[in-house]
Amino acid sequence: MTDLDFFDFGTSSDEIIEPSPEDPRIQWFHRRNYVDASGKAKGMTVGWHSERGLREEWDTACAIAGLRTIHLKQGGKIVPYWQIGSDAKNEDDWGTASPFILAKGCPSEWDMRASKANRFGIAYGWGVDQRKALKFRAFLPEIYDKPVVFVVGGRGLVDCMLQALGKDGHYQVLRANNARLAAKELNTKTPYWGFRLTLIPGDDIDIKGKKGSSEITAIVADIPKEITGDFLASHHVGQYRELVQNEIKETNHSIEWSLRVSQEIAAGSETPEVVNEQSEGVPALPGIDNNQIREELLIVQWALAYKIPDNEISTRWPKFIAWVFGEQVTQLTGEHKAALYSKIQQQARKSA
Repeated sequence: MTDLDFFDFGTSSDEIIEPSPEDPRIQWFHRRNYVDASGKAKGMTVGWHSERGLREEWDTACAIAGLRTIHLKQGGKIVPYWQIGSDAKNEDDWGTASPFILAKGCPSEWDMRASKANRFGIAYGWGVDQRKALKFRAFLPEIYDKPVVFVVGGRGLVDCMLQALGKDGHYQVLRANNARLAAKELNTKTPYWGFRLTLIPGDDIDIKGKKGSSEITAIVADIPKEITGDFLASHHVGQYRELVQNEIKETNHSIEWSLRVSQEIAAGSETPEVVNEQSEGVPALPGIDNNQIREELLIVQWALAYKIPDNEISTRWPKFIAWVFGEQVTQLTGEHKAALYSKIQQQARKSA
């Protein structure tokens, strides 16, 4: 066979089904140390990020937009990420995103928990491990002319996002514009997607759980107390209206997507990956090489996750190690510690 050989099946294109390309994912990082490509410590990053190297078209768009790349140590690898908002000259804006959200609205958490049908572009649910998750499709048109997916997981971050998306967040902007429409004696209403929502890193806050507390960097909506005409003009969909509105009105894809993804979250098949968040109430291990993980920290997490009394820790810890590996291990390697950490986290999520 040569490069010039081919096989013609006589099949037309309408008989062929191809998978749709996945939307790029944007996820939230707490304040976290990052490294360069060689693993050398460089500084701290926070806010919205997207893994680099998964989608060529998205990577090209991010590079053209001038986003910077940071690297995180994950699972023994050094993984590159684009930091959203890092094209801004002001470093305070790094990690910030201002999406036009592809939704008709965001019901209250009570409404969404009351019925899985109450999804209009915002996917929400509790996974089988009792971990909250929230996702929505959106446009970041200055970077990319196709939808991206924003992803948050864990009670604290989801609560932050619901606050930003809800009646005391983005709906303030809609009400302010509706008041101006009414003043002009117009009966039309402001659509949810009509204004972008700027989401910025807030303060570090403690989230209390059943077994203690954990710290997260809050997601905050940058909405002023007084919503002026200048604010509305700077956040209005404007030149991107056709791009955004067509995605909502013509295809209705985001609404169907939010219904499906909410069901997948509840079934446990679409829980956001945990990149730098621990199970709520369980102390996190530092983001370092597995060989540097301290056994004392593992023991603390294990005792919390399995509810081990203090007076039983010293005798039951070796038995736990033997149970995990099927034999007694007296000298823990980095691989041993990583496996123990994974098992402890599984138990922590079950009991959260």
